[in-house]
Amino acid sequence: MIEMYAGINTTDKMKLEKQFNESKMVTGTNPDIWITDLERLQQHLLECGKTTDDDEFVLNILYKISPEYESTVEDFLRLIEEGTKECTQRYEKVLSQNMSGFCYKVK
Repeated sequence: MIEMYAGINTTDKMKLEKQFNESKMVTGTNPDIWITDLERLQQHLLECGKTTDDDEFVLNILYKISPEYESTVEDFLRLIEEGTKECTQRYEKVLSQNMSGFCYKVK
C-alpha cells in the first residue's frame, strides 16, 4: 500500500486530510464500520507523511460520532477527564515526595 501513496501529490494529501476531518458518523451507521474507515484514512495520511496521534484520533471520533451515542460520548469524556486528573494528582504527589527527599517508585 505504501507504493500506492508514495507518489501522492499535495493536492491529493489535502483531499485525504479534508476527508478525514469532515468525516462524521450519521444516525443509523454502524460505528465499527465508520471507525474502521477513519482508521484507513489515518493510515493513508500516515503513509503520506501526516501523523495523527492517538488522542487526536479518539477525540475526533468522540466529537463526530452520531448523536444517538451522545450519552456514551459524555461517559468517555468524563472518564478521560477523571483519568487526566488522577494522573496529574499522582504526578504532583511524586514531585512533592521527591522534593522532600523521598524517592517514589512508580509501579
